[in-house]
Amino acid sequence: MPDRQLPERDPDLLQIETPVIDIQDLEHKPTAETRVNNSGVRVQPRAEPQLTVDENMFAREDQQAREAIAKFEEWLKKQPTG
Repeated sequence: MPDRQLPERDPDLLQIETPVIDIQDLEHKPTAETRVNNSGVRVQPRAEPQLTVDENMFAREDQQAREAIAKFEEWLKKQPTG
């Protein structure tokens, strides 16, 4: 398969100036000031509190939805057919 030739372009057209940001990780050169001491630290997993489900709330919402649908169906029946 032959190599694809890139079209010739104006080199000044695509020149983008981007600043170089020097980011150095604190642990790259550890010193007493930058090093984090976590010796003796114990991490205990915590379970997230479980949400309590209120079945009555869901039943109430279901009943309200049924009533709204029934009301909408009655309104549709009263509309003139066209």
